[in-house]
Amino acid sequence: MDDGVHDALSLKPITTSEQQIDLLKGKGVTFERCTEERALEILSSAETYLHLSAYRVLFQRHEDGPDAGKFVSLDFGDLLDVSSLDDVLRETFRLMAKDVERAVRA
Repeated sequence: MDDGVHDALSLKPITTSEQQIDLLKGKGVTFERCTEERALEILSSAETYLHLSAYRVLFQRHEDGPDAGKFVSLDFGDLLDVSSLDDVLRETFRLMAKDVERAVRA
């Protein structure tokens, strides 16, 4: 970035849901617990790929060998499970914060 101007060459290209599935498969993500067809439906909704792919950092990768850099036993269903857990935790913390706010006001 120079003077607030973005270098368009460094931006990632926009991908289709099918391309996103191919990217995930290329990184070792499997589609056994969640079919590719169901994943396609999920990824077709807005902002889902970036949201789900952010959870990949929580999972182990192969350090060497032919699968170096790919995820170890990561299924798309695992990403959905972590996303659901994240949603529950966020809602729980939101409710707790409201309770604290009410207690402070009293």
